[in-house]
Amino acid sequence: MVDLRVIGESHGGLQSPLSEGKVRALGRRMRLGAGQRVLDVGAGTGALTVLFAKEFGCQIRAVESCAEFVAAGTERARRAGVEELVEYVTCDAAELALEAEAYDAALCIGAAWVLGGFVKTAEALRATVRPRACLPNVGLPGCDG
Repeated sequence: MVDLRVIGESHGGLQSPLSEGKVRALGRRMRLGAGQRVLDVGAGTGALTVLFAKEFGCQIRAVESCAEFVAAGTERARRAGVEELVEYVTCDAAELALEAEAYDAALCIGAAWVLGGFVKTAEALRATVRPRACLPNVGLPGCDG
């Protein structure tokens, strides 16, 4: 069986419709800054993760189940000089012990299925962020398949 995640991430960059400019705009909208803690579930090879760490100085816990993606993301963070800001956790997101109100922001861009679909993923991530924290749209409503 073909692992579609590997095909989707094989180029190692941001996936359409994202661009570096849109990611920067998202970070500004989220009011990210130095010292803030961010949870990134389904972090892939770290394109968004590393850009947030580099641009905003936030500390990111990147959760990814694919060991090859974790290795690529860790290397990407090292090359960008932000390895001290990015912590990769290799596990299935459904098995991750999510800490209540431990993060200033949480996101799961393009991988809302990892915690059981859009609604369940949004609910799980909402519980991890502090009151008034930012939780950007984690997927497409109606795509809970």
